[in-house]
Amino acid sequence: MALRAALARFSAAKKRGTRAGGGRCEDGFRQETVASNLQRLTAAIKRQKQKGAWPKALALLSAAARKGEERDLVAFTAAADVCARGSAWKAALAVLKELRSEGLAPDLVLWCALGSACSAAAQWRRALHLSLQAVREECLAPNAFSFGSAMSACSRASQWDKVLSLLEEAQSLGLANSFTFSSAITALANSADSESGWGRALCLWEEAQNAEMGNVVTFNATLTALERASQWHRACELLDSGGIRPDEVSYSSVATACARWHLWERSLALLSSCLVRPTLGGQSCLVRAMGHARAWEQALHHWNSNGLRGSEVSASTAWALEVAGLTPELRTFASSSGRKELTLLDFVQRRAPRGQLHAVLNEVRHFARKEWLKLAAGAKASVLRAVLRPGDAVLELGCFVGFSALLAAQRLRQLGGGGKVVSCELNPVSAMVARALIAWAGADDEVEVRVGLASDWIASGQLGRPDVVILDHRGSRYHEDLNALEPHLGKGARVLADNVLSPGAPLFLSFVDGRYDVTVHEVPEFRRKGRLDWMLLCAPLHRHARQSAAPAPPEFRELSAEVDRLCWRSSSAKVYGGDWQELQEQLEPVLRRFADARGWTSALSPRTNIRSPPSPGTRLWLQFSIVGRCKVSIAAEATCVEARPTLIRVAAAAANGAAHVRTESQASHALQQLEDARGAAQGAGGVLVLQYVTRPGRHEAMGQASYLAPARLKRNLEESWISAWASRNHGGAGSSDLLDSERTAVEDS
Repeated sequence: MALRAALARFSAAKKRGTRAGGGRCEDGFRQETVASNLQRLTAAIKRQKQKGAWPKALALLSAAARKGEERDLVAFTAAADVCARGSAWKAALAVLKELRSEGLAPDLVLWCALGSACSAAAQWRRALHLSLQAVREECLAPNAFSFGSAMSACSRASQWDKVLSLLEEAQSLGLANSFTFSSAITALANSADSESGWGRALCLWEEAQNAEMGNVVTFNATLTALERASQWHRACELLDSGGIRPDEVSYSSVATACARWHLWERSLALLSSCLVRPTLGGQSCLVRAMGHARAWEQALHHWNSNGLRGSEVSASTAWALEVAGLTPELRTFASSSGRKELTLLDFVQRRAPRGQLHAVLNEVRHFARKEWLKLAAGAKASVLRAVLRPGDAVLELGCFVGFSALLAAQRLRQLGGGGKVVSCELNPVSAMVARALIAWAGADDEVEVRVGLASDWIASGQLGRPDVVILDHRGSRYHEDLNALEPHLGKGARVLADNVLSPGAPLFLSFVDGRYDVTVHEVPEFRRKGRLDWMLLCAPLHRHARQSAAPAPPEFRELSAEVDRLCWRSSSAKVYGGDWQELQEQLEPVLRRFADARGWTSALSPRTNIRSPPSPGTRLWLQFSIVGRCKVSIAAEATCVEARPTLIRVAAAAANGAAHVRTESQASHALQQLEDARGAAQGAGGVLVLQYVTRPGRHEAMGQASYLAPARLKRNLEESWISAWASRNHGGAGSSDLLDSERTAVEDS
């Protein structure tokens, strides 16, 4: 009996051990699965960083939440990094809100990522708050990276005095390092007072060396400050001083400084002594210096022998040949990009008869209705025609595909003939297409397209004395190029500046103040309903009445940096329509106050004459096709409470998201988002009525949505929309579709 009892106890213990061991195995397997899912989620989010695809990163976080998978601090930090790459600071703050809802606490790395997101979007005050003040409020101690992130944000906004004060604070706390010194020196290089900034940059470099914090990054920042201040001899001395091993950026900075003074032989010697491949910017500047010296053979040899075909150096090489009186074959210098421009050329040549200028212009407009092109058509074309007089010599900076140049040629024909149009274009592909279109229209005797930077052509002295100057290239360069052109302007010259409001040229407004008689023409963008732009007509004042150019206000410099940032980013990555709209909303009140105070807009017709606003209760409709199991018909109507209503993207995004549902429960969730939008509108003093019907069981259907509300409500609704994502993850309503739609402006109603 005793033996039987012992065996029973042993068997029971064995079973308990087996069950306990099995539990431990199950727990271990579960932990491994969670860790594997977290690694997979974080890796998938990080893959979106290169393109800055923040909507996809947020969609991945939402999908993990719907599946019930765990999300940790590393995954949220990776999503914030993607938002920083895409300059989506609002989305980054939504990530922070979502993280807190998970019961997680942000660490210093996440705070730095949030600060970087605001810095990339030129929100330097928010970046300063998130990198330092918010960290302290969380009872965390800022580190060197926190100060570096804050200083980098202030540096991008040219707040160099703030950067220096932050450097002093970091030094007092013992947190200064090579990154903080580099940020301070870069801020001095970007400062408006670069003539005195280079001296301070040298002092900071010596201070960093004495503190054993000087590295190649700090060294290159100092060389850049000297290069921008045209201190080429000091840059050469610093490069030869030893102590730091130079890299390709070091040699390229000094070579660029020499090339700015057209010392191409010294610049070539520097780049040849570089053991690594120099930067494309340095090589481009070298080739341009060769062009100014008319050393076109050396420029062509350098371009051929260094494998620079298809790069940005190609445009500089083509200019070096043209300025020497040669006619290069642009197809040789064209890059692989330019699909849209080449498609336009083929479209026009198939549809417009050769030699008919009017038909070519019409077909370009027709193409732009199918695939958008930024053209000076519609109301802008009317302003351009009104500026021209018989026999005018027209100089256009920024040719693109030659539409404006052909418009000017057509108008000069109507005025009796005579005159000439010279148009400068940096992109060889665009210049090639423009020349082909001009030749097809039979206007090649009246319009000449030149390849290269506008500033290089101005410095060459080969542009004559223009009667009309059309500025349509890079808004942040308008004031510099016009300043260089002023000695060459003919008597009674007129300057027409396009795109002053969209994307914007705030520094140009500051430059013409007190120097030109200015009239603002407010016109809608071609094929961009709801988006306005300014065309400025400027006539030089008499030299006795002209004031010297005053420094631009700090706010204008910040806005100009933001315009440049977004324009450069659009050339290499996707920029959402909402980003352009948000930028214009920042620019418009600032520029309007400036123009109104000087009486530049007093001649404007009432805005109702430019674009008649809808009457109260008017509906704007957005049509879309859907495929799925549910039909969602949504109609939204708002009362107009001011003369300039705006079609709000957020409700259209909600409607579009509801159109992509797959089940009735998802449709209900999407409609709840619309209810949230209505609540936000009512909370802001607006009136919004929503009506909707769901019909399950349909495979194909049509939906429609409309939304009209005052412009002052838009920001509240947009912020509530992103907040709704952070709190709900959009349930099953197609997060990526919703986020993509939220960032895309509704253009056609």
